[in-house]
Amino acid sequence: METNVAARLQDGAVVVDAHPFGGDGTVPEVAAVPHELSQDPRIPGYYNEKHGSLQNNEPVLNGLVGFLHHGSGQMLDFRTRGIGLSVTALDVPKGEPVEVRAHTDAPTDGLSCTVESIATGRTETHALVRDPGDRTRAGVTLHDLDPGDYRVTARGVGTEDVTDLVSVVDTDA
Repeated sequence: METNVAARLQDGAVVVDAHPFGGDGTVPEVAAVPHELSQDPRIPGYYNEKHGSLQNNEPVLNGLVGFLHHGSGQMLDFRTRGIGLSVTALDVPKGEPVEVRAHTDAPTDGLSCTVESIATGRTETHALVRDPGDRTRAGVTLHDLDPGDYRVTARGVGTEDVTDLVSVVDTDA
């Protein structure tokens, strides 16, 4: 996944530089562990998840508990393909579409997303349609979501799930 790593002022506008260093879109993978600890086998591995959802990921929590109790965590296989997930924005006005986009390191079959209402627990699953020009990218546009908070989880064959949040806001209320 591309992660913003620098910004510069160019011709009066801010230009953001994103690089495919891996990571969760917030922290580049190379910066997640300090260099002096990078060879320490007790440090848990990289977990493919949106930065703001790490606390909801069971393997992350299990690895953290193992590390805190025993000085080592369950290392994940770095060869497992991750999914980069992008949802339109955190707050979307009622009636506006919600764009869900996924990016994988390699073409991946069976990409889908599950949209779960946090208030009701109701879920809907949608296939993510491949971009014909780039088989590592896929997406879907969601329409007519009721006001509320939603958990959007993307998954595919041979990948780790990744989750993001979106709120649909009734601006007339």
